[in-house]
Amino acid sequence: TKYVLSVFVHLLHHYLPSIASHLEKEGITPHMYVTEWFMTLYTSTFPFELVTTIFDILWYEGWKIIYRVALGLLKVFYYNILLLLLLMIF
Repeated sequence: TKYVLSVFVHLLHHYLPSIASHLEKEGITPHMYVTEWFMTLYTSTFPFELVTTIFDILWYEGWKIIYRVALGLLKVFYYNILLLLLLMIF
């Protein structure tokens, strides 16, 4: 699992550097939020229908979809994450 996490950290810094730096600045490391996603393959996060779609892609393309979903979640909720971090400061 360390390898999977290190790959995600690399992808996060490559594709979403501003999110990565904001989270790191606040002391939030990727293992704090992606461990559950990766260990459960999103079964505890998404509805069954979406999980089956992710599984279909997983069997066809491999782990790329797991990383893509994680990056997509962070990208979609980027402003919500920033807002929460700002609220924590004040």
